[in-house]
Amino acid sequence: MGNWLKTLVNETGISFCLVGLPEFAELIQVDSQIARRFPFHYQLNPLTLGTQTSPGTLYPFLKEVSHRASEIQISFAPDFDNFLLRVQIYTATKGYHAYVMSMIRESMAIALAENRNTITINDFGQAWNLGITSFISKQITNPFEMSLSSLASTLKKEYS
Repeated sequence: MGNWLKTLVNETGISFCLVGLPEFAELIQVDSQIARRFPFHYQLNPLTLGTQTSPGTLYPFLKEVSHRASEIQISFAPDFDNFLLRVQIYTATKGYHAYVMSMIRESMAIALAENRNTITINDFGQAWNLGITSFISKQITNPFEMSLSSLASTLKKEYS
């Protein structure tokens, strides 16, 4: 079943980290040789939004992204200190790391294609319109076009 994976691990001598959804973790256990090669399992929980006064885990994650982007002269306007932008990103991605990064990458690509080094809410909105988070976000209205009160109402309905 996973001979290709065992061969890849054995022949490259490189350390590997498999990442996936929890429902696929049991597939690793089907083959004892694969299970032996990947004995440690860690759950990576979605980033949390928090509040304006007590930010969750999304805020430091985005701040690090912003810091790394600034090293290549990319900026965000507004920056990630803006609570509305964080709520919009959270609503679009449900805090899943990969989707947050997909939104950021696509937004950057949109801005760079227009020869801009500043990523705006409009760029995030265009990225959302591409449907890159549609698998996890059942949001119909583009969150990057919504007000904070509309987003709060949407999140309240979703989590109640």
